[in-house]
Amino acid sequence: MSPAAATLARAHALYQGGRYREALALLAPSLAGERASGQVLALAANAAIKLHDYERAIGCVAALLERSPGEARLRATLATLHNNRGGRRREQERPAEALSDFDRALELAPDHAQAHFNRALALLDLGRDPEAVLVLQRHLQLAPGDPAARVRLARACWRQDGAEAVSQLAHVRDPEYLEPALAVADELGRHGEPQASAAYAALAPLAAAGQRSPGLRATLGQALSLPSILPSASAVEQVRDAWRAGLARLEADWTPQFLRSCEPRLSQLAWSNFLLAYQGRDDLPLQSRFAALIGRAVEAFRPQWREPPAVPARRTARIGLLSSFWRECTVGAYFGGWIDWLADAGYEVFVYQLGPLRDATTDRLAAVAARFHFHHGDLESLVERLREDALDLLVLPELGMDPRLTPIAALRSARRQLVAWGHPVTTGFETFDGYMSCADMEPGDAAAHYCERLRTLPGLGVGYRLPELPPPTGRSDLGLPEGPLVLLPHSMFKLHPDLDPVMAELALRVPAVRYVLFEGELPQWRARFEARLGAAFTAAGAGEPALVWLARTDRSRYLAINRACDLMLDPPHFSGGNTAIDALACALPVVTSPGRFMRGRQSMAMLRRIGLDGELCAHTTAGIAGLATGVLETDGYRHELARSIGERAIELFDAEAVRARFLDLIAECLSA
Repeated sequence: MSPAAATLARAHALYQGGRYREALALLAPSLAGERASGQVLALAANAAIKLHDYERAIGCVAALLERSPGEARLRATLATLHNNRGGRRREQERPAEALSDFDRALELAPDHAQAHFNRALALLDLGRDPEAVLVLQRHLQLAPGDPAARVRLARACWRQDGAEAVSQLAHVRDPEYLEPALAVADELGRHGEPQASAAYAALAPLAAAGQRSPGLRATLGQALSLPSILPSASAVEQVRDAWRAGLARLEADWTPQFLRSCEPRLSQLAWSNFLLAYQGRDDLPLQSRFAALIGRAVEAFRPQWREPPAVPARRTARIGLLSSFWRECTVGAYFGGWIDWLADAGYEVFVYQLGPLRDATTDRLAAVAARFHFHHGDLESLVERLREDALDLLVLPELGMDPRLTPIAALRSARRQLVAWGHPVTTGFETFDGYMSCADMEPGDAAAHYCERLRTLPGLGVGYRLPELPPPTGRSDLGLPEGPLVLLPHSMFKLHPDLDPVMAELALRVPAVRYVLFEGELPQWRARFEARLGAAFTAAGAGEPALVWLARTDRSRYLAINRACDLMLDPPHFSGGNTAIDALACALPVVTSPGRFMRGRQSMAMLRRIGLDGELCAHTTAGIAGLATGVLETDGYRHELARSIGERAIELFDAEAVRARFLDLIAECLSA
């Protein structure tokens, strides 16, 4: 036997004994030669495959294929090896290299279904979603029963094509995919897309009427989904009537017997009526009915948590603050200072941040707290944590933005509970001992708008920090034209149809006016808004709306845009909060009118506080255009307003009176 044959025989024996690494090491000198034999290449390839050494295996199989290019089995094996190496590279966060592997796999085996699926994942990693959609569609032609691909395709395309997402969800039949499939429907629902209700309905077979968590949420979504961009002012009541009808069906269906058949998980009830508050109507009756429905389910799921936990007598009160927004955002900027105030006052402060997001603001507040808990798990363990911590008082800065807090709001997780106006509408829940709001922003009949006991604070009610302003920037550098510019920086779902005729009237009065807006979260929002606004302009004989659309940007550039515009227009029914504060800090005049509810009176209260409500606050929505015309048409008046705002805006940030009243309110609640 020749030395080469002896080496091959020993390597083969090692391979048969499962000693793959030793076999490969023994073959290494032969592989390094100019032309290894086919037997050496084949054995080395098999050993490398056993070791998941894809680099070595690919080299060996590629050399074999070079010698026998027509060998289909070799092509299939090499394709699978490239697919497997690509998968590893994706796990290592090397998507571009992974993509090249998947491309090579498909060159070798065009019908390799798994390679198509993995190639789509790599494209998604690289942000090339439209290409990924096409690849997933090809994969599903080869593997139509793949539920993972159906869900991935729905997730990849829902932003551009909600109907296609619904179609894909309807093909998912494996109960193991309920949660990721429901997450796609939740995105459609959260963004107020018209296909949301159909998406939830498509998941009804998987949801199994709530017997499998979180399937009950699909029932909520099918009945209670709302549009983000209202189609017209006349459609508001139609939308609300449909919502009432959906709520009535749930009230009839969610009997105690039915609820006892459901899996008792709080995630089943993670739902928010966030968009309801933007319709400009009284939400107390609807919110109260919804809260009662959630309370009925919680009573069936976790009756023991409907009563507060035992709290021992202690010298220092323990106060918890729970949110997913203890980070750099509006809620964090508004209410983060409360944590500082409570800690400085000597309370034992527990901060709970719902994940998955956290940032430098989170870390700063965590350092202030006596105890910080970052929670990114199931809601049951969060409630258990709250109850174990035996809080004297639990404060929620908002309820209505994060749906996970809804079932928690139906519980008593502390001896006393307060909620604040981070989402300024009554919660409907009777589990809170008070609703904290701003006295200056509330109308005279405010108490009638809440099921909770209204407790008010002066000023802005928070210790908002004066933003650091960037230097003035030329309009051309900001992508802005010359001429009168009216800023509408608000989220597009805030732009109620009642604002459309105001914008048209202002365009008739000031023909050169241009409206500066920011792109919405979804591209189709802009198209819907433009169609609705165009109809209002046509009805008023105002021609085509002159709109300047800007991409979302960082805070410094955003403030520079404020400084470069002439006026900010406040939307009716849900006025600017953070946007109004930033505008006034930039000395930008804000024209508004007081709404019926607190959420439509925030900008008015700010203007009143700095003594400019007479100049910039119209009595009615219809009067906004007249005030705005006066500001835009008279340079001297506009500059004088800007000077006055610049001198007085600092008063908005004086929080000493707020701090004192806030601490008094906390003490009152603790002693009750």
